Amino acid sequence: MDSKSQPNELLPAPMFKQGNRWVYDGRYTNCQGYNIVIVASVYTCEKDGVTEVIDWAAYIGADTSSKEIYAIEYTLKYGNKLSKADAEYFFPFLVKYAYRY
Repeated sequence: MDSKSQPNELLPAPMFKQGNRWVYDGRYTNCQGYNIVIVASVYTCEKDGVTEVIDWAAYIGADTSSKEIYAIEYTLKYGNKLSKADAEYFFPFLVKYAYRY
């Protein structure tokens, strides 16, 4: 990934991208067949060849899918949004950006 596609130079590479949304996996565990996920969704926009962060939010969720990626996608779609304080605990590199309420 070149430096121009990395938002604001200092963010780590995302787990994956979906259009203008960058996804970061904060925590994943499996307990008795339930996948428990904490994930951040970071919305970005491209401006003059540089990707800028618009805002972000973090979610927690659980499901019984067979793969981690399915649990992450489920959590992004149906998970419960974390409070800003909890989200900043799991994703301290995002604290300087606007949190999506």
